[in-house]
Amino acid sequence: VYCVAAWNTFVVPHVDGEDDMPSLVQAIGNYTANSTILFEKGVHYNIFSPIKFPVLNNVEIRIEGNLSYPTDIAAIQGEFQYNVFIVNKRIEYLPFRCSTGWQVCESVFFIFDALSHSCQRDSLVIGNSSRLLTSNQRLTRLARIAFTGGNNVTLRGSTDPEWGWIDGQGQAWWDTQNQVNRPNGIAFSKISNGVIRDMKIWKVLYSGYPSFPVLFLTKLRQPIAHNFATSGATNLHVFNNKILAASSNPNVSAFPFNTYVLTPPFLRDCKNLAVMINSDGFSAGGTNQLFENNYVVNGDDCLTVGNGAKNIHFRNSYCEGGHGLSIGSLGSGGSVADVENVLIENVFMKDSLYGARFKSWTGGNGFARNVTWKNIAFDNVRMPIYVTQNYWDQDTGPKPNSTTVNNTHVEDFLFQNFVGTINDDPNYFEGSCVSDPCWYYVANATGREVVIFDLYPNT
Repeated sequence: VYCVAAWNTFVVPHVDGEDDMPSLVQAIGNYTANSTILFEKGVHYNIFSPIKFPVLNNVEIRIEGNLSYPTDIAAIQGEFQYNVFIVNKRIEYLPFRCSTGWQVCESVFFIFDALSHSCQRDSLVIGNSSRLLTSNQRLTRLARIAFTGGNNVTLRGSTDPEWGWIDGQGQAWWDTQNQVNRPNGIAFSKISNGVIRDMKIWKVLYSGYPSFPVLFLTKLRQPIAHNFATSGATNLHVFNNKILAASSNPNVSAFPFNTYVLTPPFLRDCKNLAVMINSDGFSAGGTNQLFENNYVVNGDDCLTVGNGAKNIHFRNSYCEGGHGLSIGSLGSGGSVADVENVLIENVFMKDSLYGARFKSWTGGNGFARNVTWKNIAFDNVRMPIYVTQNYWDQDTGPKPNSTTVNNTHVEDFLFQNFVGTINDDPNYFEGSCVSDPCWYYVANATGREVVIFDLYPNT
């Protein structure tokens, strides 16, 4: 006797000019298992409010219609508010957002010790209850599409080149260089046995772009901040996706790396704790994750492998215009890093600041080990191989002079078969630079180095 569970399909309804997310939020409780949630082909959906999926099991999200983020910058920024008050000689800063769709108010406390000028501990408050975060928990930026957990979950795009777009509406932000409270893209978090396929974060092309192959078949246009994050996911396959986080205006670039939400000036030391946002292509966190046949044009890391990541494989992909294939940053604020078994291979890098890159903060702890970059072809890349234990935040002031003996250790790093051309322009300038010297400045470097190791003894 075989028992087969019934399969359900929910077609997301649409009303022209209205937010289509409340109807999905209202219905989602009936489709958390053995279901397909379908954005129907031929329909232009409005994602005017973020969607946060509950825990899902055996569910496929199929994006066959076109989805669009809101165009009203002020409305998006208004989703976040700021309060400051003093408790027990500490200044506590709360950016918070209340989602009317879920009727939940989420508040994040960044606690700053006014006496020692250091960040202490975070608290997460939901409603009237509060709890302290443990040392291994991380606060994440609100994503427009967020998954909170589940098993056997697929996020699938369309095979029709005219449909399956997700329009991030980034150009207006870039044209005004507005970096306050930018929304992130898709957080595929805490999913076991998940798939992300045929998605595209697509940007309207201008004459400088080549024609893109039909292999990448779903589009997500003009993303504003980071694109795909896979924190806490296990046994994940991510393939045939395209990210085009680049400006179509040749006079205005997309946002550079590591821009921040608005922070009161006396809390500058707390920013690295939790409110950093960026335009990373894939932010890999979790275990047993395979990324392949992906195409990324952006302004920050093509791939970034975060703390706690293990058994990450990134291969057969294209990266253009960003900050490389990166491990880290690790060890911020003295945190303990744990990254191991990462293989990055068969990747073409074009017009990037870095090729292979490792970055950890002075004073960090823990280790990164068994990391391989091989068969990396590159064209017009400034620093093909760059490893530093002196990563720092240019927005908080000059590079610190640290006497700490702690550093995130590196072990068993392999760089194999790198072939290409470097950008040795003596007047080279990368748009993310806002300090003098720039954050990527290397003392005594000539601009013709293929490999730069900036490491401490015995680490």
